[in-house]
Amino acid sequence: MHPTKSILSLLTLLLSLNVLSGQDLLNTPVTIQVEQASIPECLDLISQQVEVKMAYSSRFFAEAGLVELKVKERPLAEVLDRLLAATGMGYRLAGTQLIIFKQKKRKPPSYTISGYLEDEATGEKLVAATVVCQRHNRGAVTNEYGFYSLTLPAGAVELSYSYLGCTPSIKAFDLQQNHRINMTLEPATYLSEVIVRPEESNSDALLDPASGQHIPGGHLALLPDLAGENDVVRVAQQLPGVQTGADGSGGMYVRGGGGGQNLILLDGVPIYNPSHLLGLFSIFNSSAIRSARLLKGSFPARYGGRLSSVLDVRTREGNLKHWEAEAGVGLLSGRASVEGPIVEDKVSLLVAGRHTLSNYLLGSSIATAFVGGEPDELDLRFYDLNAKLNYSMSNKDRLMLSYYNGADAFYGFLEDEETLQRSESSLDWGNQMAALRWNHEFGDRLFSNTTLTYSNYNFDNSSLYDDLEEEVFEYYEFSSNVEDIAFKIDVDYLPSPKHSLRFGMGLSRQEYLFKFVNLDDALFELGIIDTVNIEELSNLEEKDRLENTEAFAYVEDVIQLRPNWQLNAGLRLSSTFSSGNSFWRLEPRLSTHYRFEKPFSVNASVGRMVQHLHLISAVGLRMPSDIWLPSGFDLQPSESWQLELGGQYALADGIDFSLQGYYKWMDNLYLSTELPNSSNEEIAQGIVEGNGEAYGLEFMVQKREGRSGGWLSYTLARSDRQFDEVNTGLRYAFQYDSRHFVKLFIYQKLWQRMQLSLNWTYASPNPLLLIEDESLNLGTIPIEQEPGRKNTFRDQALHRLDLGLNYLLQTGQFHHTFKLGIYNVYDQDNALFHRQFDEESFDSVFLMPFLPFIYYNIRL
Repeated sequence: MHPTKSILSLLTLLLSLNVLSGQDLLNTPVTIQVEQASIPECLDLISQQVEVKMAYSSRFFAEAGLVELKVKERPLAEVLDRLLAATGMGYRLAGTQLIIFKQKKRKPPSYTISGYLEDEATGEKLVAATVVCQRHNRGAVTNEYGFYSLTLPAGAVELSYSYLGCTPSIKAFDLQQNHRINMTLEPATYLSEVIVRPEESNSDALLDPASGQHIPGGHLALLPDLAGENDVVRVAQQLPGVQTGADGSGGMYVRGGGGGQNLILLDGVPIYNPSHLLGLFSIFNSSAIRSARLLKGSFPARYGGRLSSVLDVRTREGNLKHWEAEAGVGLLSGRASVEGPIVEDKVSLLVAGRHTLSNYLLGSSIATAFVGGEPDELDLRFYDLNAKLNYSMSNKDRLMLSYYNGADAFYGFLEDEETLQRSESSLDWGNQMAALRWNHEFGDRLFSNTTLTYSNYNFDNSSLYDDLEEEVFEYYEFSSNVEDIAFKIDVDYLPSPKHSLRFGMGLSRQEYLFKFVNLDDALFELGIIDTVNIEELSNLEEKDRLENTEAFAYVEDVIQLRPNWQLNAGLRLSSTFSSGNSFWRLEPRLSTHYRFEKPFSVNASVGRMVQHLHLISAVGLRMPSDIWLPSGFDLQPSESWQLELGGQYALADGIDFSLQGYYKWMDNLYLSTELPNSSNEEIAQGIVEGNGEAYGLEFMVQKREGRSGGWLSYTLARSDRQFDEVNTGLRYAFQYDSRHFVKLFIYQKLWQRMQLSLNWTYASPNPLLLIEDESLNLGTIPIEQEPGRKNTFRDQALHRLDLGLNYLLQTGQFHHTFKLGIYNVYDQDNALFHRQFDEESFDSVFLMPFLPFIYYNIRL
C-alpha cells in the first residue's frame, strides 16, 4: 500500500474512534438530585460523576437564579439539554473536555408586505399615509403614488393603516411569506379634522426628519380666505417661517429667502409663476388638488434647483369607482369638475376648470394700484383647466397623464378728454404644463417612477402714454417666454428594514425668449414708426433667444439607527450648461430625528442648496414680469447653507408644541438696479451680485382633536443683504425683513354640519417700499434712499382678521356647501407700496379692503 494512503487511513480511524468516544461520553448515564442549587453547582456535580472536564464562565449564569434538578440514570446529553434549556447556552465536546458557550440567537426569517393605500370612496391612492406594526416598532409611509413596503420578522403581526381624514384600519395575520396588501380607508367625518398639521407618525417607528408639512387638499375649504376661493398657497402662508408679500399680493418668502427661491411643483413639473390676478390667488384649483407638502428646511436630496423651500402639489387621480361632478360659484369666480371611471377600477379621468365671473370685487382696487387711477376701461380675468388620465395597466404598472393650462389677462385704459392725454396698460401671462408618468414595481422592495414633463411660462407687459395734442408718446414693452422640457427617473428601494434608499437622475432643457421695446416721440418724428396703437406696436421686434441645459443625480438613505433614532443622509450632484459656460455643484444633505420619550423629540438638519436659475426683479414686489435668467452671462449659480435645530412635545389630549431655530447663508444673489436692455449681450446690464443671511426662531402650538382646534405660531426672524454696488456696500435689511410674525387660526364645530373659523395675522413693519409716480410695471424701480440708509425706514405693521362660516347639507345624492365670510373684518389699511411724488410727499396704495363674500358648492 502506498505510504500516503496508509497515513490517511490511520487518521480516518483515529477520528472515527474519537467521534465514537465522544458519543459514548454523551450517552453516559447520570443520576443527580438537587434542590435550589445554582447551575455552576450542578455542572460541578455532573463533572465529578462523569469524570469530564467542563470549561465555562460563571458569569454566563449570573442572572439564571437557582434550579431544581432530579434525574436518574439519564444520558449526559439529555441532562445538559434540560439544565441549559432556558439559559441560551450550548455545549460541544473537544476531546475529553466539554465546552459550554453562548449560542448565537437565530433570527427568524423576514418577509415583505407591500401594496397601495387607497381611498375607499374614490379608489385614489393616499399620499403620506402610515403603516405601523406596534409589536416590532416598525412602520412605513406611502410615497407620492400611494405605494408602501414594510419588511417584518415572521410570525404574528398586526398592521395599523391610517391617513389624516380617514378612519384607521387594522389587519392582523400570521406572516410566513411575502404579502401584497392593497388597503382601502374609509373617509372620516369631514368637519372633524383640522386642515394643516406637521406630518407625524403614530409610532416611534416612523420618524421622518424631512417630511415637511402636509396640506390635505380635501380640507382647504375650512380656512377663511379671500372671496371664498380655497387656495393651497394661502394655507401654506399661514405656517410659521412663511411670509407673504404685501397684504393680498400673494408670493411666499420663506425663512428670509426671495420670491424666486421657492420650487413650486405641480405633479412634479416646475411652475415659474403660480399666481392669478397679480398675485391675489394661486393657479391651484382646489377641485383638482389631492395634497400638497411644504418643505422649508434642508429638504431631501431628491429635491433641488431652489434655495429656500419646496411646495409639492399633487392633483387628484380621478374616481375609479363611480362618476361624480362638482360645481362652485362665488362673487369672483366659478368652477366645475367631473371625474369618474372610463373602465371601472382600471382607467379614470378628471377634468376641472375655473374662470372669473366679475371684476366687481377687486377690479377697482387692482386698477388703482397697478394702473395709477380709476380706468375708463378695465378687463381683468383668468382661467384654469386641469385634466388627468389614470390608467392601471397591471398590478405593477400605472400610467398617468397630467395637463394644466391657465392664463391671466389685464387691460386698463384711461383718457382725459380735456388734455387729450391717454394711457394704456396691458399685462398677459400664463402657464402650461404636461406630465407623462409611468410607475412600475420591480418587486416587493423596488419601485420606480419615470416621468417626461413639459412646462411653459409666458408673459407680455406693455404700456403706452399718448398726448394727442402735443403728438408725444412713450411706449414700453417687455415680453418673455420660458420653455422647459425634462426627463427624470426616481427609484425607491428598501434593501432592509433599517434602510430606505431613494436615487434618481434627470435632464432638462430650457429655452428663454425675450423682447425689449422702449420707444418715444423721437422715433415717431423720424418716421421710423407711424402708429401709436398698442396692439400694432407690440409686433415691432422679434424675440431674442437663450438656451440652457440642466442635469442632476441624487441618492438619499433613510437609516433607522435605533427604533427611536432616524437619519436621512443624501447627496445631490447638479450641473448647468449655458452660453458656453458649465457649472457643477455638489449638494450634501443631512437630517436626523431622535425621540427621547414618547411625547418629546428633537430634530436637526444641515444642507447645501444650489439654484441655477435666477429671478431678477427691479421692484420689491413679486410681479409676473420679473425676469428668469440661467447661470451664465457672468451669473454664477446661487448657493445657500442652512442649519436647523428643533424640538417637538406632544401632550396626551392632542396638543403639540414645536420650536425650530434656523440659520441660512446665501451667496451669489442677484439684483437689478437698472431697466433691462434690448440685446442678449447686454441682458445682464444693471444686475449686481451679493449675498444674504437669515436666522430666526419659529414657535407653534396646535390642537388637532375635538370639536375645537387650530394653531398659534410666532416667528422671530431677521434677514439682510449685501451688494457692493448698493447702499455704498453696507449690509441692509431685506425688503421683507419682518422681525415678528404672529398667526392665529381657530375653528369651532358648532353643530354636526356647521363650523366657524377665525384667522388673524400680524407682521411687524417691513422696510418702506417707495416707487416712482407711475403705473406699476417692469419699467418701475424703487426710489433710492440716502446712501448707506437703504431700507432703514419702516412701514406700518400689517395685521388682518378674517372670519368664515361653513355649512354642509345633504339632500339625496347632492352634497351642498355654503361658505360665508369676511376678509379684513375691521378694514385695516395694509399698504401694498407707496408712490413718491417729491422729496417730502408720497401716497400709500392699499389693495385689500373690508370684503364680505359668499360661496356655494354642490357635489354629486
